[in-house]
Amino acid sequence: LGVGAFFGAVVVLGAQWVAAWRVKEVRPSDTEPSVVSDEDEEESRERQRKRRCCPPEGPPLDPEASAEECIRWALREFGDQLVMSTSFGMQSAVLLHMATRIAPGIPIIWIDTGYLHKETYLFAKHLVKRFTLNLRVYQSEVSPARMEALHGQLWTRDDEPSHRVYGVLRKVEPMNRALTELNARALLSGVRADQTDHRKTLDRVIFWDKHPNHYRVHPLLKWTQKDVEAYVSKHNLPYHPLKRRGYLSIGDFHSTKPKPTTTTGGGTTTGGGGGGGAAARGASGPRHERSLRFGGKRQECGLPHREI
Repeated sequence: LGVGAFFGAVVVLGAQWVAAWRVKEVRPSDTEPSVVSDEDEEESRERQRKRRCCPPEGPPLDPEASAEECIRWALREFGDQLVMSTSFGMQSAVLLHMATRIAPGIPIIWIDTGYLHKETYLFAKHLVKRFTLNLRVYQSEVSPARMEALHGQLWTRDDEPSHRVYGVLRKVEPMNRALTELNARALLSGVRADQTDHRKTLDRVIFWDKHPNHYRVHPLLKWTQKDVEAYVSKHNLPYHPLKRRGYLSIGDFHSTKPKPTTTTGGGTTTGGGGGGGAAARGASGPRHERSLRFGGKRQECGLPHREI
């Protein structure tokens, strides 16, 4: 990443974070004096922060609770301040189906990076209609065209600063804005421990102490791929349509690839070789599905841990 482009991206990044931290309010016109003092505004922000961050008041989640019981617990604890995120990825129908049966009308946050597969948009349209989702779509305030004009195609560069700037602009800032605008105290997420090394370190309920402070609840954390498949089969749920084309994990079109085709004695098959080393060669293992993201060099997309 060139020096000029890097510092330009950092400037945009700083501006995005500042915008995300503002408490949006209706302001009077410039010709009228404001009736809201700085002290009142600060006190209001502090009350909202404390309300979001106060610990659950009821009993803690039972370590042996099922995924459904985990969602019911979260609904009891956080009420209308419970939201959910989805990527409309390969197995997103599972948690969408489960959560909306327990908490109909729960706000569903979808971060649209502007670089999703066409099939993802069609899949989202289908699930919104099927589950009657209360979908809230958030996007970066920097359009894809503007980002590329100013900073180039950041995803093509094999360096950590470019990856981080891309993640903040396209994913992290919109998610921060969504959580703030929805006044969320807790976020349901469908991550599983067997998907990445980082996710193995998570608990089913964690407190995110960075802005905006909130709890993260992971109902499916202990699930395996077999658990997912059993639930899909039981409830006749769809997978992402790109599954039929050999994809195991779905993200931005430029960073997600299908299983590579290999030629054997019996002809051409899908799966097997390709980047990712030994982890990638386990054709059905969860490590393999993440090895096809970001050229096999990164397991996370930027949102699950947001170390940016």
